[in-house]
Amino acid sequence: MMHLGDIQDNNIILSRAMWKAFIERCVDIERFVQSIVLSSLSIQNLVIEIVKMRDMNVVKLSLRETYLYMKPSTVLFMFELKHYSRTCTLNCASICISSIKNLNIW
Repeated sequence: MMHLGDIQDNNIILSRAMWKAFIERCVDIERFVQSIVLSSLSIQNLVIEIVKMRDMNVVKLSLRETYLYMKPSTVLFMFELKHYSRTCTLNCASICISSIKNLNIW
């Protein structure tokens, strides 16, 4: 399993199958998060969207009723995690409308 979380204690847990599908689509996702077009992409039940916050493109990950917001560079960093064990934890900073915080990874 892959646990994605932010400093506000929001968590998304991806099953092994969903994480594998995410990694297998890495080329598509890399292109997607680097685009300037506001749109969405689905991988099983995980929805990845490019949204605008404070004049910046931000990636919104949604699974059921849980949402995480992160910089595109953080999403790209997740592809480096495919070399780690089956259970990893990535803590990324939330990007709030009221303030944008620096990324805290790990």
